[in-house]
Amino acid sequence: MNTPRCGMVDHHIAPLEDTKWNKTDLTYYYYSYTPDMPRSDLERLTKRAFQYWSDETPLTFTEIKSGDIVIAFGSRAHRDDRKKCVYHFHGKGTTLAHAFLPPDGRLHFNEDELFTDRSTSGINYLWVATHEMGHVLGLEHDTKNKDAVMYPYYKAYVPNMKLHANDVYRIQKQYGKSTGGGSNTKPPKTVPPTHPVTKPTQAGCFDQSVNCDDFKQRCNGDQKWINFMKTNCKKTCNFC
Repeated sequence: MNTPRCGMVDHHIAPLEDTKWNKTDLTYYYYSYTPDMPRSDLERLTKRAFQYWSDETPLTFTEIKSGDIVIAFGSRAHRDDRKKCVYHFHGKGTTLAHAFLPPDGRLHFNEDELFTDRSTSGINYLWVATHEMGHVLGLEHDTKNKDAVMYPYYKAYVPNMKLHANDVYRIQKQYGKSTGGGSNTKPPKTVPPTHPVTKPTQAGCFDQSVNCDDFKQRCNGDQKWINFMKTNCKKTCNFC
């Protein structure tokens, strides 16, 4: 029971009462990012996580400025641009992330964890993101199949991760089978980014002013955040 896990409650419903969106063309955006990896890597892995589900269904996912699904990172008491989350994280090693069933569309990652890519250290972001996106799409936990992506407890990084047959069966039961043609994850539309790019004060800067109040409290003694904010936030935010 000490194994890190998803924060969504296990309802122990048999059969599982999954829900779904009333459409198959979904949109997503980022409220905040993590300093654990470059922004480009995070966006690439997020697209791959969506692709696991779109490859098996008619679902499509398009990144826009503000949409159906919001992706956010936070610690302890946290929020996204819609509202404060009533479910708090409790430090490292417990709840990795949580998400809300349709049509809510909120997906929150625990920033006290170290999210990594293709590494046995830290927490594999791709697995956690794929699992939480299953919830965002309407799937409850699968407590019977330990190899299922929707199993509630985190498993160590395994290369070439795949959806379990029961994951595929359940998502196709909700949305139907793929119509073919490869990935249904669309490239971003030509719209302003979530954090509009302004004239940088240094290489790599972007405007995270929407998150200033939420993140400012993290600067006290947290060198990871201090470095991240100095690189990625406008000096007018007066960070750190």
